[in-house]
Amino acid sequence: MADPELEALRQQRMAQLQSQYK
Repeated sequence: MADPELEALRQQRMAQLQSQYK
């Protein structure tokens, strides 16, 4: 199951998390 919307949300969350960690 690979939903484009779900993947986009996950990528955005990961990017925000990485930005906070940095």
